[in-house]
Amino acid sequence: MARPKSEIERKALNTKIDVKLFQLLKKINSETGIPINRLLENAIREKYLNNEDK
Repeated sequence: MARPKSEIERKALNTKIDVKLFQLLKKINSETGIPINRLLENAIREKYLNNEDK
């Protein structure tokens, strides 16, 4: 049985990462050992939580 389609329209996200940002993430990763994907997730979460507070 097929899964029912979501009623929410989904849109493509732009996942392009600036070269300077990626280099900074690699540097932080090498210094701290925190995975790059976790650094990105935390930054995005912090950005959106700060926007909700305003």
